[in-house]
Amino acid sequence: MAGLVVAPQVLAVEEGVKVLRHGGNAFDAAVTAALVQGVIDPQMCGIGGFGVALIYEANERSQMPRLSCQSR
Repeated sequence: MAGLVVAPQVLAVEEGVKVLRHGGNAFDAAVTAALVQGVIDPQMCGIGGFGVALIYEANERSQMPRLSCQSR
């Protein structure tokens, strides 16, 4: 496994690392860590916030999709 998972809560980091160890990619680990973070520390992180992500998969020769999430 090559990768890094960072989150304010250790449990969120551990779950993100599990995803990487089981063959997930960085995006899978990031989503997992964010969702776990929202469950164990909902005052600091939640599903109703704002986020932007540019996703690039090296083995895919397609355009880079852009994900934009805004709560309104």
